[in-house]
Amino acid sequence: MKIHGHPQKTDYASPAEWPTLDGQAWTGSPDPMEAGHVHITVTCPLYGVVENLVETVEIPFVIKAHELAGRVGGVYGPYVRSVRYKDTGTSDPPDMLGDPDGVKEWAGVATIDYDRVPPDDFLGLYKFPLHGWQEIRLQTQAALDNGRRMDSYTSWSVYSLIDPAVEEKKAPEQGNPGVNFRSSVTVWQDPGGAIVGEVIMEVSDYIPLLPFDTPWTTIANAYNYTAPVTVEFNERFERRLDADLHHGKAGTLQQ
Repeated sequence: MKIHGHPQKTDYASPAEWPTLDGQAWTGSPDPMEAGHVHITVTCPLYGVVENLVETVEIPFVIKAHELAGRVGGVYGPYVRSVRYKDTGTSDPPDMLGDPDGVKEWAGVATIDYDRVPPDDFLGLYKFPLHGWQEIRLQTQAALDNGRRMDSYTSWSVYSLIDPAVEEKKAPEQGNPGVNFRSSVTVWQDPGGAIVGEVIMEVSDYIPLLPFDTPWTTIANAYNYTAPVTVEFNERFERRLDADLHHGKAGTLQQ
């Protein structure tokens, strides 16, 4: 698979070269050593070129619930045709019950079909472009014991060269438009209720795909859509160096 515009690398020789992105959604205590969280990790063709709508792509994923008081649901997304879970061998998800005192993990493969448009996409937001960047995502939901719902997303971008003669689709992101991957979480007041808020972190430029020996500059954005004043939703952004939270290391707080 070709790679679009990357300064280091022009193609992926095989899916074994795809990078792994780890999106995390945190909830509970503001102390990162105490908060529960959900990982949705994907191994994906970041910045890859799509040249037709016939072929599908299989994306390995791992869902982790780290000290989570709640139950995680299945994996889905706008371009997901089907999902196969490792534990069941089928599209039926296993029982994904979190452990407030430990880590649970579930793996599988999601089949991405770029030609798939969700039935409720009346505005055509997910119609895959013939030319230009398009964001792909996997997501899952967690029903928390406190009654709220938490939606976790990991997204990556691919570039369509199905018809280069068509005008290039303009991308709205900050930084280097279209060149992004994202981790985000949306919290709901209850599983079927009103939105509480959304927190987003995205990298909006190329990251290294090969080793490098000089400083590499990229663009990272963190932002949020906050809750109404009548709803409690306290969010905090931090930048930490060398954090290893699963092994009890909070890292050095930079900002």
